[in-house]
Amino acid sequence: MSIYGGFATRQLESQYNQLIQLLLVTLSKRLLKFYNNEECNEVGFKKAISSTVGGMKQLELSKYLEPKFSESIKPLEDYLYKPKEYLKQTQLILKNNFSQGSDISMIRQNEQIITPISSTKLRKRIHSISLTKRKEIEFRQQLLQLEEEQHPTNYFIRTRKQL
Repeated sequence: MSIYGGFATRQLESQYNQLIQLLLVTLSKRLLKFYNNEECNEVGFKKAISSTVGGMKQLELSKYLEPKFSESIKPLEDYLYKPKEYLKQTQLILKNNFSQGSDISMIRQNEQIITPISSTKLRKRIHSISLTKRKEIEFRQQLLQLEEEQHPTNYFIRTRKQL
């Protein structure tokens, strides 16, 4: 029995410590990417945090002493899974413009970082591309019209490799 960690066995305490270490590594990598202005796979980050904290909570059910570190990370967990206003607006645009799921999946496969396009170039392009591409351009134009503070496009739009 490990009296210092609050677990009945050293094995449980060891597993818990490994999860804490994994959490610290995940958070450290994310912070370094943030400070270096590098892109981060947000979905992967959320999954890593969720699975690690979930494992910690599961082990904490058998822990009889404080501290329970999963409670300390609760504010971050709540923030990561709180629906963002710009995501709601994006979902509304998607719902209004795309009736079939296949259109959306095709756009996600061809997704690139949004860059503003001049109206003359846009008109020339529209005449020479397919209907799916037209929907994609209309969708991007609507995203660009959202206010920057409500829709940070670098957060939502990812390159093909990240999707």
